[in-house]
Amino acid sequence: MLLLKLMREIFGRHTPTDLPRDETGCDKLMAELWRRGEPELALAVYDAAVANGLSPCGEPFDAAYRRALVATSNQPYPLRRRARFHSLYTLLGTVLALEGTIAECGCFRGMSSHLMLGRLKLADPEFAGRGYRILDSFEGLSEPGNDDAIPIDHPKAARLGQMCRAGAFAASLETVQGGLAEFPAVEFHRGWIPQSLAGLPALRYRFVHLDLDLHRPTLAALEYFHPRLVEGGLLVCDDYDWPGARKAIEEFCAGHDVAFDTTPQGQAVLRRA
Repeated sequence: MLLLKLMREIFGRHTPTDLPRDETGCDKLMAELWRRGEPELALAVYDAAVANGLSPCGEPFDAAYRRALVATSNQPYPLRRRARFHSLYTLLGTVLALEGTIAECGCFRGMSSHLMLGRLKLADPEFAGRGYRILDSFEGLSEPGNDDAIPIDHPKAARLGQMCRAGAFAASLETVQGGLAEFPAVEFHRGWIPQSLAGLPALRYRFVHLDLDLHRPTLAALEYFHPRLVEGGLLVCDDYDWPGARKAIEEFCAGHDVAFDTTPQGQAVLRRA
């Protein structure tokens, strides 16, 4: 309780210059406040960290990211993940002049979708989600297969091992719809990939975001969406750090003579020539 009392005194008295001035210290403090059931104070630490120049990204991303945190009730730490979301936000901005649908496969609580929808609304203030589709089981990850095994020498083996399990990253459809209530025209497709892909209408896509983590659904989504990209369209896979998803990307690209780039944040980017 001493920590909560101290935090309330800091934020009630003056600008929080007494807070940690490094990302690790801020992350630890936000995590502790979140664990103690004080999300407002955790968000206040996040605001102070950004104001103090930690994890710089700049406007309008900062405003969009904070709105997405609040709307989807997402924890504001670790600060390093801002760079990954900023990369996605920036990549989407490069295809706004193209025609076509936008889709996300694997949304968890809707944080990345809220950011992308916010980017689309920045370009069109009347945008309410039309032409945006979300595919998810809303039951978390499926059962990992042999291709998803985490090598013991993987640099993120401990962290990935905790997450690579059936049911991880589960959020209900109602939870995601609530977080994206600002965009009522978004269309949701509930089901497991690859089976749910068969029910999609015949569409062309300008941007697809895959956040499926595992080999089988990632490969199936690549097989389905890449041929349906418009010229210049992008497919961004969030999970090049995950062994199963990396294998799927490399298998697909090698088998179809498709080039891909990677971002410093661990995303794979495929552009339709």
